[in-house]
Amino acid sequence: MSLEFDFFLYFVSICEKIQSSTSKNTKVNILSEYLTKLSSESLPIATRFFGGRIFPKGSALSLNLGFTTIMNTLCEIAEVTTPEIQQIYLKYGDLGKLAEYAITKKHTVPLFQQPEGQSLLPLPYIFSTLKKIADIEGAGSNKDKKKNFAGLLISCSPKEGKYLIKIINGEMRIGLVEGLVELAIAKAFNYQIKDVREAMLVSGDIGHVSLLAKNRMLNTAEVRPLQPLSFMLADVMFTVAEVISYYDKALICEYKYDGIRVQLHKLEMKSSCFQGSLMI
Repeated sequence: MSLEFDFFLYFVSICEKIQSSTSKNTKVNILSEYLTKLSSESLPIATRFFGGRIFPKGSALSLNLGFTTIMNTLCEIAEVTTPEIQQIYLKYGDLGKLAEYAITKKHTVPLFQQPEGQSLLPLPYIFSTLKKIADIEGAGSNKDKKKNFAGLLISCSPKEGKYLIKIINGEMRIGLVEGLVELAIAKAFNYQIKDVREAMLVSGDIGHVSLLAKNRMLNTAEVRPLQPLSFMLADVMFTVAEVISYYDKALICEYKYDGIRVQLHKLEMKSSCFQGSLMI
């Protein structure tokens, strides 16, 4: 049986608290306290959701639920017309708020409806349903995806529906970026932020890193074949003197051109040994 903290409704309440604060430190404190309460199954799901992802970076899974599908599904489950849905969307410009409104008008309810203020939707269930939608392929896949999506929305309270759509769109819009999630993981599990960021650099998956941190195994993070590494970011320096002072040694410089970044992962199949990564 899931704990209270593992339910989607509790996750939503944390999102609301984070959004209501303008202080980065307060956001990190709220999130770090929450992360310590999550089970090992829910923790990586929650941290990915907060970081704007459903699946790990590099995953081939994709929901393929477009704007039209979301709009049509909301019209189907709610006692609202398409023009009304469009008018509400134009008013708020946010699909999450539109979903919150539509679910207050829903005319279909699940067989087992949650009591007021309570939830029957654990985070692992939300994730497994989204993965099920992503796994649907072939003829009639759009219809089956929409059916599963509608079933999940019907089970949501208005607030849950709001954040479900935000998660699906990868736009939480609560003033939280992945860097703050990293800070929260460090604070929650008593690590230095540099340790979390080093683990992120080689792992690339904030869900995996959060679980390692919870289990006091952050130092075991390693490069894995076909798991994209995070790219190193440059530090900002404003003068040549500042650059020279920082490095305190002879430097060779080159122009920085715009382009794309590519990783090449080579795996030696005989020994299953990861040979290396190339960044261009």
